[in-house]
Amino acid sequence: MTWFNRLTIGKKLQIYALFVSLIFTFGGLTALYSVGRISGYIEHAYNDNMVPTVKISAILDRLQEHRLLTRRHIYSSDVEEMKKTRDEMEKIHSEIIPLVEAKDKYRLSDEEEKVFAIFANNLKPLFDSYHEILRLSEGFSKDDASYKFEAENRPIFYSGKDALSKLINMKENSAKADYEKSLSVKKYVWIATLVIIFGGIGIVIISSVFITRSISGAIKSAVNTVSTSSAEIAATVTQHERTATQQATLVSETTVAMDELDASSRQTSEQAASASTSAQKASTVIEDGGKAVRDAVESMNLLKDKIGVVADQILKLGEQTAQIGGIANIVKDLSSQINMLGLNAAVEAARAGEHGKGFAVVASEVRKLAIESKKSAEQASAIVSDIQKATNSTIMAIEAGTKSTEDVTRLARQVGELFSALSGIAGSVYENAQQVLLNTKQQSAAFRQIVEAINSINTGAKETAAGLSQTKTGIQKLNETAHGLKEIV
Repeated sequence: MTWFNRLTIGKKLQIYALFVSLIFTFGGLTALYSVGRISGYIEHAYNDNMVPTVKISAILDRLQEHRLLTRRHIYSSDVEEMKKTRDEMEKIHSEIIPLVEAKDKYRLSDEEEKVFAIFANNLKPLFDSYHEILRLSEGFSKDDASYKFEAENRPIFYSGKDALSKLINMKENSAKADYEKSLSVKKYVWIATLVIIFGGIGIVIISSVFITRSISGAIKSAVNTVSTSSAEIAATVTQHERTATQQATLVSETTVAMDELDASSRQTSEQAASASTSAQKASTVIEDGGKAVRDAVESMNLLKDKIGVVADQILKLGEQTAQIGGIANIVKDLSSQINMLGLNAAVEAARAGEHGKGFAVVASEVRKLAIESKKSAEQASAIVSDIQKATNSTIMAIEAGTKSTEDVTRLARQVGELFSALSGIAGSVYENAQQVLLNTKQQSAAFRQIVEAINSINTGAKETAAGLSQTKTGIQKLNETAHGLKEIV
């Protein structure tokens, strides 16, 4: 066993733990295997025997209840009671059929299948017999119904009942066999467990003694080494203690500087927040100005459209005025012609003498009327001429107004574009201000974290110094313990 003595204590303990683990693993696996077998027997007894037994017993109980109801129907003379009894029998029949059809769930063996087939083959003749008995009973042929019930139906019923009873006994015997097998496995588990426990205890004791002897030699050598090294470690710890004290002083100075940086970062964050608010307000004002310009452009477009409509109306008025002037000229020409006709009529009336006096008066009035019409036509022509001049002036003014409106609209659009550009710039300024605010907040949080970390380092440095002092004391005690352990071993 020289190779074992050359191993480290950790390796020896690992081998010892592995050996013990193998013993208990074997015992555990044996127990698990046995428990699995017992569980299998119990599961088989329950699922393959007990559950089917309960369902098959339910079929038998329902058949017996059905038979009792048939008997009640035969001996009843009340029509309502017979109807109620028949309804109960039909309900039982509807419950039995699904139970019989679900035979695949009963997990029957080949022999059990044969027994169940005897019952299933008798089921249809049994219910056909019941239907015939009910028909006779409802027709008040009670004697015939009673005879058929006892002579024909009874053998069929008991044949099926015996088959179900036999099947139930077979299932119960199978469950009993599973139970006896589980008891046998249980006995084996007890014996194996006791053997493993006591055998494992013996093996553990023997191996513990062997490993203890092997380890004691290694401990003696290690104690000598510890005793020699503890003095050197004590000197090193003393040097580390002085260094840790200096580090604690430097960390305290760094903490003060980081506090100042943190205050500066918070001030920058407040200024960035103020700039962000101003940028947001400017963006809002620019958006309002852009909206106002867009509204002005829309108003100018509407004004331009209205001016165009007015110009069209004035053009139409000018055309109509020209038509009126033409009509006035025609009236003036007609007045001249009527005057000439009146003059000719007066001449002809003078030639006619006395006979033409009345006609002369009419001709005179016609001439007067023609002269007045000519004057009116001339006045109308002058008025129309003035209207045409005014219309032309108005059209020229409207054209100038339209051009001015187009110029104003173009300028308003340019202003709107400038506002849009300013809005984009203001948005960029706001976003940049937000980013600056976010960065300053992150920097402030980072500074606080750094301050906390430095404080933690400061605390750790102080604790390290204290710990080194305690370590120094502990090493001294370790040295003393090593000497004591050396004496014990």
